[in-house]
Amino acid sequence: MKNQNQYILLFIIVIQSVFSFHGLAQLTNISWQLNIGGSQDDMISDFHQTSDQGYIFGGHTQSKDYDMAASKGGVDIVIIKTNHNGKIEWKKMFGGVGDERLNDILLIPGGGFLLTGSTNSKKTGNIKDQTDSDAWIVKLNSKGKIEWQLAYGDIRDNQALSACFNQDNKFVILNKTTVPGAETRPYLGNVSLTVVSLDGKIISENVLSGEEETVPVSIQRYGNGYLVAGIIYLPGADIYTANCNFRILKCNEKGTIEWKKSYGGTDTDMLNSCIQTTGGNLMLVGYTHSNDGNIGGGNHDTTDASFNTSDGWIVTLDSLGNLLSQKTYGYYYYDEFGSIAKTADGGYILSGTSDHYQTANGAGSGNQNIWILKIDDKGNKQWEKFIGGSKTEISLGCIETKEGNFIFCGSSRSADRDVRSNKGRYDFWLGSILKP
Repeated sequence: MKNQNQYILLFIIVIQSVFSFHGLAQLTNISWQLNIGGSQDDMISDFHQTSDQGYIFGGHTQSKDYDMAASKGGVDIVIIKTNHNGKIEWKKMFGGVGDERLNDILLIPGGGFLLTGSTNSKKTGNIKDQTDSDAWIVKLNSKGKIEWQLAYGDIRDNQALSACFNQDNKFVILNKTTVPGAETRPYLGNVSLTVVSLDGKIISENVLSGEEETVPVSIQRYGNGYLVAGIIYLPGADIYTANCNFRILKCNEKGTIEWKKSYGGTDTDMLNSCIQTTGGNLMLVGYTHSNDGNIGGGNHDTTDASFNTSDGWIVTLDSLGNLLSQKTYGYYYYDEFGSIAKTADGGYILSGTSDHYQTANGAGSGNQNIWILKIDDKGNKQWEKFIGGSKTEISLGCIETKEGNFIFCGSSRSADRDVRSNKGRYDFWLGSILKP
């Protein structure tokens, strides 16, 4: 009997440890995952499903060991292609002795990818044309081999942020270039569109006048032109404050602004993603610290102005940028949306970052996990999941597979709970979770 009681006690202890905060394992039904990195920070920047139902994702790395041993020096761009089950088909690293950073991956119909980012490597490694800190675009074939690359810019800091196609199927690159005054207001700069031929030749460049305080994050085809999404800093913002609003610019085919609008309150409202709905409206997602202006109230703590609290925020617009609806989601401290994607049932899947799970389980605020939220077409919550470990995860995106499951992508510092391993600091983290 004594031995039997000991076994029962041992069983209870094991069960308690499985369901405790630090021992929680696979409760989010992760069917597979990839953990890729080295001993330094490895941060994912973009992620897509490819036409063969596999995945392409990439970012930049400071590591020079483990999975990133092929680093060329400084900070390098890393691109990884997997099949639909997460098996790596190829991994490529691009850069020189300086720093290269990836902002966006554009899928090219028929195969291949266009990378947009920046470089300061001065014609070393993969860098062929570069003056100082330049915008850098790289055309890859479907196997990740460079077909051509182009660095461009002036003596200031230049970045290629995002890309889409124009009506002639040429590349349109969204850029940001710093201007004088950026020492105290680092967001100051010219926003421009560069048209590039399919073989890597610059055709035209156009500055979007009056947008020096706008920091764009993406460009996409919209109607007879383009939609630029980002943020605009509010008057008085400087290196110590970050008060900003969502910003949308509608440009025609020549790059002339047709209309521009901002959304938000008097605090920090950060746009991270924008999609077109089936009906031709726009959905913007990000986060808000505000409780005024366009924001209809939130769940975050506003009693202590020194504490960083926020809610995930969804804004729906018509085709002219008029506000149709807005809604905040979240808990008490830090919650934000990083991406939104359509689902087969007409709803949406959102991916972001939240510290709700960790604070609710006694870990305190400060460490966040990936937050995945499923809503219907009216914005009603259907289900949510918090995935990660006891440290911090940063979400990049989540998409639905044809089987109805979901692929998430981000960066992780953990090596427990849902996260299988970590090689040091942040690692790339990609995985599949089963539909609830």
